[in-house]
Amino acid sequence: MSEPPQRPVLVFDRGFARARYVIKFLKVRDIAFVMRVPRHVGITLEASRKKLDDLEAGWYPHILYQTHEQIPLQLYIIRDDAFKDPMYLI
Repeated sequence: MSEPPQRPVLVFDRGFARARYVIKFLKVRDIAFVMRVPRHVGITLEASRKKLDDLEAGWYPHILYQTHEQIPLQLYIIRDDAFKDPMYLI
């Protein structure tokens, strides 16, 4: 019996000067990833522009990342007193 193929998931922390290029590269190649992004990033949610800091904790399965690039992604926000800052994961 053979094992099912494994699909790696790349994990990145914020700090890319131009994260959108990395995101586009990975999406075009269908490479799974999780990336923590900074709070000041603008997104579009339900046809409304927002900053990540304006959103409640939880799962947002359909956002457009960055107000100009409009890259379709999923977003998960964690707000916990144990963390200094909220975590924004795409």
